[in-house]
Amino acid sequence: MTDPIHEGDSEAQIRRTALYSTLAQVPAGKVVSYGQLADLAGLGRAARWVGRTLSQLPGDTKLPWH
Repeated sequence: MTDPIHEGDSEAQIRRTALYSTLAQVPAGKVVSYGQLADLAGLGRAARWVGRTLSQLPGDTKLPWH
């Protein structure tokens, strides 16, 4: 069964979208680890992938990460 919302999206793009959407919901002043962020985004044990993906964001991103 296909998901009509994500039809045509690559698996990698779906994972990035889940990550960015979850990160955008972290309240200002709160801290989450890459592992916690992966878990909250439904990505399992993907802490290293999260860190690597976030390090590739453009310098002017509005997403809160460091």
